[in-house]
Amino acid sequence: MDISADRVEGPWVFKKIDVRIKNSDNSKQTIEIIRDSEKQ
Repeated sequence: MDISADRVEGPWVFKKIDVRIKNSDNSKQTIEIIRDSEKQ
């Protein structure tokens, strides 16, 4: 899991959450949960 977040005297603001899955056949998949729209 990859997480990027900021916090400045308040609640956490999540910019990115990705989950990486490795399958039994050694293939990998990344599922994007949250992506900061300003960075795209």
